[in-house]
Amino acid sequence: MVHRDFRLLCLAILATSFGFYIQRTVELWLVYQLTGSAFHLGLTGLVRGIPVFVLSPFGGVLADRIDRRRFVILVQTGNGVVNAGLAFLALTGLLEVWHIYVSAFMNASLNALGAPARNAMAPGLVPREMLLNALSFTAMSRKMSQLTAPPLAGFLIFLLGAGPSYAFNACVYLSAAFLVTAIHYVSDVSGVRESPFRSLMEGFAFVRREAVVWVSLAMELITVYLGSHRALLPIFVTALGAGAQGFGLLLSASAAGAILGVAVIMSLGDLRYKGLWMAFGLFVYSVFLAVLALSEWFLLAMAAVLLLGFFEAVQMVICNAIVQAMTPDRLRGRVLSFQRMMGVGGTSLGEAQSGFVAAFIGAPLTLIAAAAVCAGTTLGLLTFKREIRKADL
Repeated sequence: MVHRDFRLLCLAILATSFGFYIQRTVELWLVYQLTGSAFHLGLTGLVRGIPVFVLSPFGGVLADRIDRRRFVILVQTGNGVVNAGLAFLALTGLLEVWHIYVSAFMNASLNALGAPARNAMAPGLVPREMLLNALSFTAMSRKMSQLTAPPLAGFLIFLLGAGPSYAFNACVYLSAAFLVTAIHYVSDVSGVRESPFRSLMEGFAFVRREAVVWVSLAMELITVYLGSHRALLPIFVTALGAGAQGFGLLLSASAAGAILGVAVIMSLGDLRYKGLWMAFGLFVYSVFLAVLALSEWFLLAMAAVLLLGFFEAVQMVICNAIVQAMTPDRLRGRVLSFQRMMGVGGTSLGEAQSGFVAAFIGAPLTLIAAAAVCAGTTLGLLTFKREIRKADL
């Protein structure tokens, strides 16, 4: 029964991630078709980024105070309704740009509030010794949707148009809600008496107190912020003369590398010395940042990007396993919301800072500097924080 419930959760995560990438692809296409403006395309990212920073902590508080399963069902149903509304507007010819912005904000807000509760369910459905493999499965689900959903969305737009594409996506989100209804899961919300603000501060205090947790989160932030490289890929593609098709191949290589990395972690089972493995993944990630920066051939750049995706996935999955295993269930939603802020929010900020720095010193030098800082910071954390070097985390 435990494994059955976890399989249902994995399918729900797959459907949720699939729905996100379909909606994101369709909205970008429609915004550009309606406006022809790169500024408006960038604005969709800003509209989606704000809720991550503002609402994620509150999603963590909710995850530790209410029934997680019911809340996830409500969030997924809400996403289905949003997409159904977009389908109606598109089919009736009433869809305008501001509708897409509002729907993007609502989708991001619902995901920011619901993700901590959904992610916090996994440890309650599998034994501790299987947690690393379980989280590898959930990561694999997300990466598979990242690889397959955008091409499917493009095909649906071409074949059926925006309205049916949104209608299809509404069914995807509602199927995720249906899958969660079939999961047998009981939230531990007993004894919650303090105010929401005190609950939030308790989560912060736990992260600050537990060195293994905050060091793991720091390594994740280093990867997505200091080691950010995706925003610079068009620069390298242009310099190598590969064009738009080359850019698409690099993005696919990154997703393929991530899937391969998750598969390797799954095959290894419950690793010992997880902290050292996580640090190793980040250190090698730094090496391939430098390789990408110095690449003079497209195939070398593609190999570097594939391995960046591979080692990023290795580091992220192990980090997630450490944080989930170290965190008590009553605090798990709040701690995972902080992790989401760093992972998702840090990615957006990392792309901004890499672009800003590259404007002054160039893309190759930006990545070389980032590689040096990532490697040096990793070695420093390993040296001064012995807790991360423990065998059993």
